[in-house]
Amino acid sequence: MKFSNDLANVIDVLITNYQTTRTPKLLDVGCGSGDLVDDFLSQGCDAFGCDVSFKSGSQTEKLIHAERIKRIIYQGKKRADVREHNPLYSYPFTDSFFDVLFSRAVIEHVFNLNEFAEENFRILKLGGIAIHYFPSKWSVIECHTGIPFGAAVQNSTYYWIMCQLGFCFTKYKKRGVDALAYMNKYTYYQSNRAIKTAFQKAGFELIDEPAYLILRYFRKGRYRRYSEWPLKSILNAFWPIFRSPIMVFRKTS
Repeated sequence: MKFSNDLANVIDVLITNYQTTRTPKLLDVGCGSGDLVDDFLSQGCDAFGCDVSFKSGSQTEKLIHAERIKRIIYQGKKRADVREHNPLYSYPFTDSFFDVLFSRAVIEHVFNLNEFAEENFRILKLGGIAIHYFPSKWSVIECHTGIPFGAAVQNSTYYWIMCQLGFCFTKYKKRGVDALAYMNKYTYYQSNRAIKTAFQKAGFELIDEPAYLILRYFRKGRYRRYSEWPLKSILNAFWPIFRSPIMVFRKTS
């Protein structure tokens, strides 16, 4: 494994499998602190990132100064201003600029899914691929609150009970109202089918859903044996439903 980040190794495999360009241009959408961008740059890749705001990281300021990570253009002043009704939403790059685009735990925060898919399409070259890894709406443990099936069952009574019993992350114990408020304000979980439909409508073809790669490479391959046959087919069937899908789309038109 040549990358320090587990997801970077998964993306590298998918680029090898589906992208023939010798030195592809890469974009991390929702790049946060830019850690994935920095990981790819350290291996000689031509990588960029964009987000509506940046998290703090050891290389964030350096990446901003080098214009390797840039802010998404949108109307408003806060991250929460990016919504379906936003008439101005675009990545700060020209059309058909990238060969590969990817995101990590971003789609569950996307309120403007159609615009998101359309921008993916705009900045990718013909034949380019978009790789999206995100938590499922039916994830057994909701990844932001720790509440069992907290994305599928967003109900005040249910959240109150779960948080009173401690079936949540520590910061939300006995704070069910706060947990639900976070979910309402910052997440917009949609079904896997709805996500596929939005991308297909934008001009993409779904070419792979390699859930087995997650266990093959995450935790430095600690769970690799579960990603092999015969468990591979079982994992690919159930992991995207109850944990985290990974979808690979190709721009076809």
